[in-house]
Amino acid sequence: MPTEIKADKMAKAELVSQFTEDETKRSTKDLSWSQANFLIISLGGSPIIPNRSYLLFDAKKRSHMYILSLAQQYGWTKYHNGRWIADMDAVGTWLQTKRCPVNKPLVYMSNNELSNIIIALENMVRWKNQKA
Repeated sequence: MPTEIKADKMAKAELVSQFTEDETKRSTKDLSWSQANFLIISLGGSPIIPNRSYLLFDAKKRSHMYILSLAQQYGWTKYHNGRWIADMDAVGTWLQTKRCPVNKPLVYMSNNELSNIIIALENMVRWKNQKA
């Protein structure tokens, strides 16, 4: 994001609102991974390429499916083949941040580590719902 926009909160909020065509979205944190990447590209930047191993999950594991459900409840979604699905780019990015309790791809986590991820996501969803 250009420095002059990054420094000006009002300009940044206006850019996000215009880009998403949603007046309620005022922060770059409101953008999905793909929206953020598209905005970066449209402003002349280079797209961020995620580590692909963080995008993997096991559809047969209930804990993985619950994590995807929590991601959708939190707002990490994207439209794909006529329906809304969990945005694994956003989940994968979060898994790599210091805010995530376990910094590993889902498929390499133990049951205890998956429980920690679930607790963190449940708290994030609860916080977001209280805020709304």
